[in-house]
Amino acid sequence: MTDKTGNRGIGDNLIKSPTNADHKLIYEYTSDALHVAVAFIQKLIIRNQKQNVELNKAVYARNNKIAGVHLANAMAIGKANAKEVEPFKKVLTPIANNENIHRAPHKSAKLDICDNNFGNWIVNNTGGSRGDYEKPLIETIEKAVTDAEVTNE
Repeated sequence: MTDKTGNRGIGDNLIKSPTNADHKLIYEYTSDALHVAVAFIQKLIIRNQKQNVELNKAVYARNNKIAGVHLANAMAIGKANAKEVEPFKKVLTPIANNENIHRAPHKSAKLDICDNNFGNWIVNNTGGSRGDYEKPLIETIEKAVTDAEVTNE
């Protein structure tokens, strides 16, 4: 959205004719989105490592009580990971199903992930109506779903 003088302002995320300043903004936006994504992935990696340690301790525990403690710890870590990715699941699933996330019932889930540029990037790369999504984003989601369903790696 631009003001009367043509300056870009709050809510203006559409660049019609980019200038050098606009390219810098795009770079900063994309860079921030990637930094947030890397931090998010790193957090999940560390939690998964902790969960694997707990599961390993449960498998090799001396008795059922100790095994139960380690399994409870592993479940708590798994729940924390699930809670962390749930907002993204609520958005990526409708995108994969070619549903419009910009309208009910998915709009509130979409807004939940827009608290950083990573979530904003996902939302900004989806169209406004059915079938109007960016092909690379749909292909990325479909490949990830196929990879997850076919392998346990």
